[in-house]
Amino acid sequence: MERMKRPTWISHRGYCHSHSENTIGSFDAAVDHNFSFLETDLRLTRDKHIVLCHDTSFARLGGPKTPVNQLSRKELEQVTLNFGDKVLFLDTFIERYKTCFWIFDIKPETGKETIYYLKLWLKEKNLSNWLIKKTWFLLWQKDQEKFLSQELKNPIILANSKKCWQAGLSILSFLPFLSGIKEKSFYSLPQKVAGISMFKKEWVKDYHKRGAKLIAYLPETNRLAKKALESGFDFILTNNLPDTNN
Repeated sequence: MERMKRPTWISHRGYCHSHSENTIGSFDAAVDHNFSFLETDLRLTRDKHIVLCHDTSFARLGGPKTPVNQLSRKELEQVTLNFGDKVLFLDTFIERYKTCFWIFDIKPETGKETIYYLKLWLKEKNLSNWLIKKTWFLLWQKDQEKFLSQELKNPIILANSKKCWQAGLSILSFLPFLSGIKEKSFYSLPQKVAGISMFKKEWVKDYHKRGAKLIAYLPETNRLAKKALESGFDFILTNNLPDTNN
């Protein structure tokens, strides 16, 4: 991936103040507020199109309760979500936000199928090498991580939640060598682990000493985001706006 300004702000499902998450409205709002890195969620429709959706269905966003993998693209294109937003598909997302970087959170229920059809689509469009330079991947099952590595050339795969928690707990126990923190890997740290704040310079330095990069995971307030900045995080994943004054 190209060199990025540090710290880099990542928009979590877009800026959703007046739009549904993972829609053109939320991502346009994020880009308008100077985000150049967008995080989103990938699922597969019944007819094998990749759609941007975090939950198994769009019910939470005002859409149908039927699971996404039981609906076709045509059916989902007719759905109107909260705020009047429409369901967004990956091909449209890639074309519209091609100047941005991305995190693709591949949901596990149809993870292998999603990876397979992503590969086919990229091959058809001759976009595989281009996309790999712009994208990080997050998966939730070890076998799906392995499958992605087989299907796409040298993908950047973020440490999953289990690896992140193990690393965080090892830092808290002052035994970081037991955590398996790997050089050139990317880990997320939440605001707190076991009630203890993790947005601290000393914790961040422990990861950096081992050649790892750190993402501050969803600081809930501007004060916490500022604390992440001061602690030296490489990336800040947020539902809010970037603090451009720092």
